[in-house]
Amino acid sequence: YEQSLSKSHRFVPSSDVPDAMKFLHEKDGIFIYFDPHTRQRFFTPTPPSPAQIADLAGVLELMREDDVAAAYARVQQSLHVQPASPLGWSQAGECLRRLGRDDEAIDAFQKSLDLGRVDAGNLALLAECHRRKGDLQAAESLFDRAASVAPAEYLHVMLHSFGTVLLEAGRHLAAADCFERSLQAFARSTVARLAQENHR
Repeated sequence: YEQSLSKSHRFVPSSDVPDAMKFLHEKDGIFIYFDPHTRQRFFTPTPPSPAQIADLAGVLELMREDDVAAAYARVQQSLHVQPASPLGWSQAGECLRRLGRDDEAIDAFQKSLDLGRVDAGNLALLAECHRRKGDLQAAESLFDRAASVAPAEYLHVMLHSFGTVLLEAGRHLAAADCFERSLQAFARSTVARLAQENHR
């Protein structure tokens, strides 16, 4: 992941972020936070206040407890205050996706992308919504974009998802190539290196 960032990034520790969310760093005006429970990174173009971070942590906790309806209600409250929050719309999309409301989820994820949150996770979740609706062409395009911007550590996941959609679309040779690239990316990842070290 770090290799995907410019050397110009700077790390800015923050002591007022709740344990559920850890501030990583700021790069080119993008503030990056990390949830250690879900292993997900979150991006926002403006530094959230401690209250906003606490609210985000609350939504994630509700999601972990599978109280998705309550999590979505909290996200809606947050969006009422900050309607131009790309992270808020991304969270809304994930809640709606998990509630099975794919059409609304697609609109929410697209709103997040339009507001600047163009990262692999956002693109992949939007792609998955299209896949579930049977729009494999849209899913292919989005997974392709997700793989093109994915951090090195997660590239194998995006390529595997991309390959799965290609397989469903009957594009077997392209799917096989994607799966091969996924294996190669995984072999280069820290996850694979740690697994090998633990096996010794």
